[in-house]
Amino acid sequence: MSLLCKRCDNPVDDLDFEKATIMKNSDGTWCVNLTLKCPYCVLSYKAIIPTAELQPLTGDENDK
Repeated sequence: MSLLCKRCDNPVDDLDFEKATIMKNSDGTWCVNLTLKCPYCVLSYKAIIPTAELQPLTGDENDK
């Protein structure tokens, strides 16, 4: 599955990692502030994910 970049319209299967920080949201929830970027035009995409939704990788997934 891919998305079309909102700036360059290229189909993107994998976004490049820019940064991830842990922060406390305004409601007191601990979250990961994740920033990813388009590999073609480097447009940044942001997601704020509650840490309670994170799942540990197991087995072979943890080696990636």
